[in-house]
Amino acid sequence: MSMIGQGKSLFYATLIATVSAGICARTSDAGEVGRISGVVESRKGLPISDVSIAIEALGVHTRTSMIGTFLFDTVPAGEYKLLVQRVGYVGLEENVVVGSDGEAMVRLSMEEKSLALTPIVVTGTRTARSTDDSPVWCSVITKEEIASSGLTRLDDLLEEQVGVTVVSDHGFGVQMQGFDPDYTLILIDGDPVIGRTAGTLNLSRIELSNIDQVEIVKGPTSSLYGNEALAGVINLISREPVEPLRINLDSRIGTFGTIDIGAGFEIRAGKSATSVNLHRKRSAGYDLLPKTVSPTTPEFVDYTLSAKHQYYVSPETNLGASVRIFYESQNSQSEVRENGEMRRLDNRAKQSDWSLTLNARKRIGPNLKLSGKVYSSSFARRTRLRNSDTDLLFSDSDYDQRYLKGESQLQILPGGAHILTFGIGAIREHVEANRIAGSSQSTRSGFLFAEEEWVPTDWLDLAISARADLHSEYANRVSPKAAVLIRPFEWLGLRGSLGGGFRAPDFKQIYLDFTNATAGYSVFGSTTVSEGIARLDKEGQIRAILKDPDNLEVIKAENSIAFNLGLEFVAGFYTTVKFNLFRNQVKDLIESAPVAIKTNGQSVFTYFNVSRVKTEGAEAELTIRPYHGIVLAAGYQFLQTRDEEVLEKLEEGQVVRNSFETRKLERVPVGDYGGLWNRSKHTGTIKLRFRSERTGTTGSLRASIRGSYGYRDRNLNGILDIPEEYLPGYTTWNTFASQDLTQGITLEAGIDNLFDNTQPETVPVLSGRRFYAGILKSF
Repeated sequence: MSMIGQGKSLFYATLIATVSAGICARTSDAGEVGRISGVVESRKGLPISDVSIAIEALGVHTRTSMIGTFLFDTVPAGEYKLLVQRVGYVGLEENVVVGSDGEAMVRLSMEEKSLALTPIVVTGTRTARSTDDSPVWCSVITKEEIASSGLTRLDDLLEEQVGVTVVSDHGFGVQMQGFDPDYTLILIDGDPVIGRTAGTLNLSRIELSNIDQVEIVKGPTSSLYGNEALAGVINLISREPVEPLRINLDSRIGTFGTIDIGAGFEIRAGKSATSVNLHRKRSAGYDLLPKTVSPTTPEFVDYTLSAKHQYYVSPETNLGASVRIFYESQNSQSEVRENGEMRRLDNRAKQSDWSLTLNARKRIGPNLKLSGKVYSSSFARRTRLRNSDTDLLFSDSDYDQRYLKGESQLQILPGGAHILTFGIGAIREHVEANRIAGSSQSTRSGFLFAEEEWVPTDWLDLAISARADLHSEYANRVSPKAAVLIRPFEWLGLRGSLGGGFRAPDFKQIYLDFTNATAGYSVFGSTTVSEGIARLDKEGQIRAILKDPDNLEVIKAENSIAFNLGLEFVAGFYTTVKFNLFRNQVKDLIESAPVAIKTNGQSVFTYFNVSRVKTEGAEAELTIRPYHGIVLAAGYQFLQTRDEEVLEKLEEGQVVRNSFETRKLERVPVGDYGGLWNRSKHTGTIKLRFRSERTGTTGSLRASIRGSYGYRDRNLNGILDIPEEYLPGYTTWNTFASQDLTQGITLEAGIDNLFDNTQPETVPVLSGRRFYAGILKSF
């Protein structure tokens, strides 16, 4: 059977399994004799799911459903003690008597731990675990931290996290452990956000009003998530509707004509729970270089709609649906030389993305969980450049991407020390674009994954996982990973992981054929570069060839082996110290680089496999809570990147450069090599957050620190090796404060880039000092 045929078969099998999970709703009837049933709630009267309840005398246990209910059947008459436990809540014991009628009903109320510091995460192992107990190190941005920052978009939030660097390249993406944005998988509730430009998924598209927490796993996670997870995974967990009725209204105004307004509601009644959020943001943009026609950032308006619905068919069965819609339009002007004269252009760009998820979850007894989902997503971008005087079309660009995934997951809790998870799924992806050779391309793929988590003792947790990916366009892949947590004492934890990752070249890296109409640079895929340069040379646009395109190989998938070793020290509630060492050894890393210089001074780029790249470093984070409601945190990352093939040439004296001082050729010393471009060796964060429940005051002061990094190859020898090729580092400080008033009203204000740091020529994202203020109303 062909690879495409395998993908089709696996896809339909997955859809059948998904539907089966949804219709598997019938619960078995138990007899009237010998039953203990009940519900577990919080002190606020809200149901608590996944609470562990055990009858020690009978050696049986169960967990509460998604609406907090539980049931023990065939229980003999007598008196029993229920042991009730849930991470984040104070455990309790409850005596229950099964009388002569054989029926006992209880309602249990659990108190939330006021000093609970262990959020529940699902990204690292695909099972719900506390961060303290997960063998895979997963850092969490909690809803309290999001609220105290005042930030509304994902790129701004991630910029303030340890070991995460936000970079600007066709949008705002993230670097993790030395990898560019296209190596980090971005998920919302476990499903991928699509729509990358030059490998960057613009994180400013993602609005945070309905996000409960953000989970970050660094290092290859392909053993559970496949392609694009070579550097790690960032998973946004949206808020579950839990309130009987809640309505929110908010508005904010700020510098550069920014207006941000939103509304949302959630309602829970009977078996249904629904939430809807709508936000609109408008900005007039800004221009750090007034002498140029093009603004630094264009004016734009965008809309985000997110909605979620849950229907509880029975205590053991849940059906759900969620939708997210984003739309943005941009307007700006630019200038281009045409027939010896400068022409002004009107730039109009529109982009949209939507996603729809249908899911079903079924608990079959206390030890078996079955879930399935169908996820569909679409991304579209339209760009039009017109002559301002004649309104004639100068250039246009269309890009459409569609993504469909079906997935089923089975989790087995056989008791004792094991948790088994199995998954199967299939993906179909289609792209249409006028900058893609052939105008359209499609792929099909299927995947299988399995994980076993073994907890033989209270101080040891071992997780082993592997995933097989079958793809119609590249070779099959198997990605394994092993992770271990050793906690000899409550205050000390050691984590280690060893795993493999992969990333396949995307459509653009293989088939791209694009020239920027205004800037003048060109980018070709590995299969189109030779023909593209020949065409430009025939048109008289090539001034110099840096690498012979006929000798370039077609790029292939990347592979990595990564090692992480971490230590966590917790001194009660007051101090937490985290330290992590990492090393990634990558073969065939895909990088873009110039292969020719055009007569307009711009470059022609294509994609290469860079052999034996290594990224390694260390992260450290200190968190201190000197007083209840106050958190002080500081983090630092040291990063070193190397292309080992370049190192070998340097050691052999094969790399030379033109000296700016002597104007003569000289060999480049090994010590001058600065590694991969656009990577800072030193980065850090500082945060001070406070919250007073008595006064209703929230505030924060945060700093993001980035050290110097390689920016431009000024001596044209292809490597980072002279001081003139570096940009200086910079630090930005942000502050925010809010005050709760009566009747559900909250006032807020903040200043971003407090000390007005700018580098207009080289770092356009540093827009200068920005003020904002807003008001929120809750019903």
